[in-house]
Amino acid sequence: IRMIEAVVNFVHQGKRYATIPEEQIFLIQRFIETGLHMQTSTELIEPGEIVRISYGPLKDCWGELMEIKNEKHFIVRLEMINQVLIANLPQEYLEKI
Repeated sequence: IRMIEAVVNFVHQGKRYATIPEEQIFLIQRFIETGLHMQTSTELIEPGEIVRISYGPLKDCWGELMEIKNEKHFIVRLEMINQVLIANLPQEYLEKI
């Protein structure tokens, strides 16, 4: 598998290989396809309010609304690999579930 172009390594958590559910892989692909600025973080983030995106290229994705350094961010938690995807979205794009 590592011989395939663009494959860097296996995803693992500690010494064990991680298993990422198909729906989270699909969500990661949608995030990448939008071209929105985003970042990843291993920082422990307290759970926030669960929201759904109601407008834009990520419409119908759901995740957590978090506030970090006085800015509101949309968070998708990837627990299997101890990462989160973070995108800056206008609050009017979000609705409570």
